Amino acid sequence: MSDTHNAAICADAWADYRALTTRVGVDVRQVTGTDPWVATALLEEIWGTKPVEAALLVALEHGGGYAVVAVDARAEPAADRPNTGEHLVVGAAAGFFATPLGVALHSHVAGVRPGLGRPGIGRALKLHQRAWCLDRGVTEVTWTFDPLVSRNAHINIVRLGAQIDEYLVDFYGNMPDGINAGQGSDRALVRWHLDRPYVSDSAELPASHAGAAPVLVVAPDGSPQANPTSASAAVTLAIPRDIEGLRATNPAQASAWRTALRDAMAPLLGDGWRVTGFEPQTGYLVERPTS
Repeated sequence: MSDTHNAAICADAWADYRALTTRVGVDVRQVTGTDPWVATALLEEIWGTKPVEAALLVALEHGGGYAVVAVDARAEPAADRPNTGEHLVVGAAAGFFATPLGVALHSHVAGVRPGLGRPGIGRALKLHQRAWCLDRGVTEVTWTFDPLVSRNAHINIVRLGAQIDEYLVDFYGNMPDGINAGQGSDRALVRWHLDRPYVSDSAELPASHAGAAPVLVVAPDGSPQANPTSASAAVTLAIPRDIEGLRATNPAQASAWRTALRDAMAPLLGDGWRVTGFEPQTGYLVERPTS
């Protein structure tokens, strides 16, 4: 890749970031001052436990890693800091360089303050991460997400264009936090190739593949229903529209969904099938390898 081409990709990435943050009304910056403590308190509020310690964010930032907060650019400075000019922290993210060295960053944690009613803050964090990485010659970001969470699947696969590399069974072991307790910690590992174009909200998204065989569907009572494995070259794997709500109201059914998706998706990905799309109604589109 020529220096000119690389500079153009970086410029486009920062333009994508600024267009979204202007619309959403946030700024993303590397942590400074008291940010690490504010960020860890926010992440603890989201998860019910601390996924990272403030000291780790300090060390990441000092060592050149990725440790950022998103701050509200519209509101007045936070009431508890009226004389500092500090705005409310509405999101935080942290990551570390991974193998292949010089090529990849692993994004370990990212979270957005709940209840804001401001969609787009999570994507603003990711677009900042993309531009920040490209400035440093890093062209891939990996992270894990719970494949049962529909909104994250949509953002990761459809909006960001990341691809699922692996289905990781109970990856983090028992997680006694407020989100994952008692539900296992299966994760999908995604890889985001940063030099690919970002799909903005105004862009027309590709239509779902109506001809795919529905291997996993939502039964009338909301439970998972597995259909016989099809000889089709493409299948769909449905998930609940709101697994987080289901975990609160019907944890047994939510746990059944964990098992059902694991049993359906893990073998397909292990055999080389690729997740090529996601649609809230029908779920994941998974296609057989062509060679």
